Amino acid sequence: MMEEKPSKSTPELLEILIEQMRSMVRQQTQTNERLDHVAHELRTGLAATNERLDHVAHEVTGVKAEVSRLHG
Repeated sequence: MMEEKPSKSTPELLEILIEQMRSMVRQQTQTNERLDHVAHELRTGLAATNERLDHVAHEVTGVKAEVSRLHG
């Protein structure tokens, strides 16, 4: 015959459930923190790229003006 395991009481089950939920919240918090860090890195990189593109556009405008002046 199979021996029956004693079942857990409702308070024990609730405590297990609460601990599992706390663990899930901790994991989600860590994930959110990592995503915030990645978003910050992306914003910083995008801002730097935009600055470089603005600089290049300014240089191109200067070159075009110089070419027009020379061939004008």
